[in-house]
Amino acid sequence: MSIKTITSQAIKHHLSGIEKIKNGALDWIACGECLLKIKTELGHGEYLPYIEANFPFNRVQASRYVRFAKQGPALLAMIDEHGALSQNEALKLLPAASSDDMGYVGSITSNDKSKRDSDNWHTPNDVVDAARNVMGSIDLDPFSSSEANTRIKAKTFYTKDDDALTRDWEGDTVFINPPYGRGVMPKAADKIIEQYQAGAFKQGILLMNNTTDTTYFHKLRRIANAVCFTEGRIAFVSPAEDGVMKQVSGNTRGQVLFYFGDNIQGFIDAYNDLGWCMEVHNG
Repeated sequence: MSIKTITSQAIKHHLSGIEKIKNGALDWIACGECLLKIKTELGHGEYLPYIEANFPFNRVQASRYVRFAKQGPALLAMIDEHGALSQNEALKLLPAASSDDMGYVGSITSNDKSKRDSDNWHTPNDVVDAARNVMGSIDLDPFSSSEANTRIKAKTFYTKDDDALTRDWEGDTVFINPPYGRGVMPKAADKIIEQYQAGAFKQGILLMNNTTDTTYFHKLRRIANAVCFTEGRIAFVSPAEDGVMKQVSGNTRGQVLFYFGDNIQGFIDAYNDLGWCMEVHNG
């Protein structure tokens, strides 16, 4: 047998193997599409218990399938590029396809895209969608911009020029993701506490770095009603020079979400796939 013939056979087996891998990935995608349909059919708070009761996998695996369904084309493109991938490897490599798939967190825009600008990081829309499911709406985003609000869709938003730290907040429900720049978070924490205790908002969800060693973290913990510590780090993205959202490589901290309000179980149900969620007992 000539070397040319052997080469042709090797290529044939390679392509056949890639096709089999893709067929497996198509099953992941199809499973996720089914789960998305099931979720639309069930009432609030019913989806996760249904998964646990009726499927041979847990809610974490279910969330993986849903993500594969939402990013199917990107998953198949990665298999073309990298070959065989485990689900864990695929999840690490999956990109944020476009700004339409993302929600903004933080408010300050940097014109220098080469810098690690944690004040201009974005987060997956499902974090924002979960906040809306918990609270029913987002009346106010106090750390935002006009571009950001095309995705957050808060009824009212404050920009950097509006300065959320010096004004009273207006809205029953608030989604809060302050800029992560040094010196801002302690002031933002004090403002959140001030406004919540004054009754400026009835429900609020705060996304921030998991800085359990700071004084402001524990100030917030003492008034929060529930908390969710993320499993791993949120895959923030930031706009590149071409305007496409790309994953940030400089996120060195885990994240935490605080909930302020009465819908404690709703918060736990909505974010349970994201990490370890629990009611906070302050006494």
